[in-house]
Amino acid sequence: MRPFHSSNHQTPMQRIFNYRHCRARRVVENAFGVLSSRFRKFRKPVIASEETVDEVVQAAVFLHNWLRNDDLRAGSNRYTSNVMFDTEFQDGTMREGIWRNDPAPTGLIPATRTTVRNSSQRAKGIKDMLAT
Repeated sequence: MRPFHSSNHQTPMQRIFNYRHCRARRVVENAFGVLSSRFRKFRKPVIASEETVDEVVQAAVFLHNWLRNDDLRAGSNRYTSNVMFDTEFQDGTMREGIWRNDPAPTGLIPATRTTVRNSSQRAKGIKDMLAT
Protein backbone atom coordinates (compact mmCIF):
# COMPACT_ATOMS: atom_id res chain seq x y z
CA MET A 1 0.00 0.00 0.00
CA ARG A 2 1.30 3.40 -0.91
CA PRO A 3 1.17 6.40 1.40
CA PHE A 4 -0.87 9.43 0.44
CA HIS A 5 0.86 11.66 -2.10
CA SER A 6 3.22 14.14 -0.42
CA SER A 7 2.06 17.68 -0.93
CA ASN A 8 1.31 20.87 0.94
CA HIS A 9 -2.39 20.05 0.62
CA GLN A 10 -2.43 16.94 2.83
CA THR A 11 -5.04 16.82 5.53
CA PRO A 12 -3.88 16.15 9.10
CA MET A 13 -5.47 12.69 8.78
CA GLN A 14 -3.34 11.94 5.69
CA ARG A 15 -0.14 13.16 7.39
CA ILE A 16 -0.83 10.95 10.41
CA PHE A 17 -1.58 7.98 8.15
CA ASN A 18 1.67 8.50 6.22
CA TYR A 19 3.66 8.71 9.46
CA ARG A 20 2.10 5.51 10.82
CA HIS A 21 2.47 3.77 7.45
CA CYS A 22 6.18 4.65 7.43
CA ARG A 23 6.65 3.36 11.00
CA ALA A 24 4.85 0.11 10.20
CA ARG A 25 7.03 -0.39 7.14
CA ARG A 26 10.17 0.14 9.24
CA VAL A 27 8.97 -2.43 11.78
CA VAL A 28 8.39 -5.02 9.05
CA GLU A 29 11.70 -4.22 7.37
CA ASN A 30 13.49 -4.50 10.72
CA ALA A 31 11.81 -7.82 11.51
CA PHE A 32 12.71 -9.43 8.19
CA GLY A 33 16.20 -7.94 8.32
CA VAL A 34 16.81 -9.54 11.72
CA LEU A 35 15.27 -12.84 10.56
CA SER A 36 17.42 -12.92 7.43
CA SER A 37 20.55 -12.13 9.44
CA ARG A 38 19.80 -15.08 11.76
CA PHE A 39 18.19 -17.58 9.40
CA ARG A 40 19.87 -18.08 6.03
CA LYS A 41 16.61 -19.33 4.54
CA PHE A 42 15.45 -15.72 4.20
CA ARG A 43 18.54 -14.51 2.32
CA LYS A 44 16.99 -15.51 -0.98
CA PRO A 45 13.44 -15.96 -2.23
CA VAL A 46 11.59 -18.89 -0.66
CA ILE A 47 10.28 -21.13 -3.42
CA ALA A 48 7.14 -22.70 -1.99
CA SER A 49 3.39 -22.30 -1.84
CA GLU A 50 1.99 -19.32 0.05
CA GLU A 51 0.77 -21.61 2.82
CA THR A 52 4.21 -23.19 3.24
CA VAL A 53 5.96 -19.81 3.20
CA ASP A 54 3.53 -18.56 5.85
CA GLU A 55 4.34 -21.56 8.05
CA VAL A 56 8.10 -21.18 7.53
CA VAL A 57 7.96 -17.50 8.54
CA GLN A 58 5.79 -18.27 11.57
CA ALA A 59 8.20 -21.03 12.66
CA ALA A 60 11.19 -18.70 12.28
CA VAL A 61 9.46 -15.95 14.28
CA PHE A 62 8.52 -18.44 17.00
CA LEU A 63 12.09 -19.77 17.16
CA HIS A 64 13.56 -16.26 17.17
CA ASN A 65 11.24 -15.15 20.00
CA TRP A 66 12.01 -18.28 22.01
CA LEU A 67 15.78 -17.81 21.60
CA ARG A 68 15.55 -14.11 22.42
CA ASN A 69 13.38 -14.69 25.53
CA ASP A 70 15.71 -17.48 26.68
CA ASP A 71 18.63 -15.08 26.21
CA LEU A 72 16.87 -12.34 28.22
CA ARG A 73 15.96 -14.76 31.03
CA ALA A 74 19.59 -15.87 31.23
CA GLY A 75 20.69 -12.22 31.37
CA SER A 76 23.05 -12.62 28.44
CA ASN A 77 23.43 -11.29 24.93
CA ARG A 78 24.46 -14.52 23.25
CA TYR A 79 21.65 -14.50 20.71
CA THR A 80 20.83 -10.81 20.24
CA SER A 81 21.50 -7.49 21.83
CA ASN A 82 19.53 -4.27 21.65
CA VAL A 83 21.91 -2.90 19.02
CA MET A 84 20.71 -5.66 16.68
CA PHE A 85 17.44 -3.78 16.08
CA ASP A 86 16.62 -0.36 14.67
CA THR A 87 15.81 2.08 17.46
CA GLU A 88 13.73 5.25 17.21
CA PHE A 89 14.35 7.80 19.95
CA GLN A 90 11.88 10.30 21.44
CA ASP A 91 13.36 13.16 19.40
CA GLY A 92 12.61 11.27 16.16
CA THR A 93 16.20 10.27 15.41
CA MET A 94 16.97 6.72 14.38
CA ARG A 95 19.82 4.35 15.16
CA GLU A 96 20.04 1.59 12.59
CA GLY A 97 20.45 -1.95 13.86
CA ILE A 98 23.62 -3.89 13.14
CA TRP A 99 21.64 -6.36 11.04
CA ARG A 100 21.85 -3.72 8.29
CA ASN A 101 25.64 -4.21 8.19
CA ASP A 102 25.26 -7.86 7.21
CA PRO A 103 27.05 -8.20 3.87
CA ALA A 104 24.94 -11.19 2.82
CA PRO A 105 22.02 -10.36 0.52
CA THR A 106 18.62 -10.52 2.13
CA GLY A 107 15.59 -12.31 0.80
CA LEU A 108 13.80 -9.04 0.26
CA ILE A 109 13.74 -8.22 -3.42
CA PRO A 110 13.34 -4.53 -4.30
CA ALA A 111 9.91 -3.79 -5.68
CA THR A 112 9.99 -2.94 -9.36
CA ARG A 113 7.96 -0.18 -10.89
CA THR A 114 5.11 -1.12 -13.14
CA THR A 115 3.70 0.91 -15.97
CA VAL A 116 0.35 1.17 -14.19
CA ARG A 117 0.43 4.08 -11.74
CA ASN A 118 -3.23 4.26 -10.74
CA SER A 119 -4.56 2.29 -7.84
CA SER A 120 -8.06 0.87 -7.93
CA GLN A 121 -10.97 2.66 -6.31
CA ARG A 122 -11.23 -0.27 -3.89
CA ALA A 123 -7.59 0.19 -2.82
CA LYS A 124 -8.14 3.93 -2.34
CA GLY A 125 -11.26 3.19 -0.28
CA ILE A 126 -9.34 0.80 1.96
CA LYS A 127 -6.56 3.34 2.48
CA ASP A 128 -9.11 6.05 3.34
CA MET A 129 -10.86 3.70 5.76
CA LEU A 130 -7.55 2.86 7.48
CA ALA A 131 -6.63 6.53 7.66
CA THR A 132 -9.95 7.32 9.30
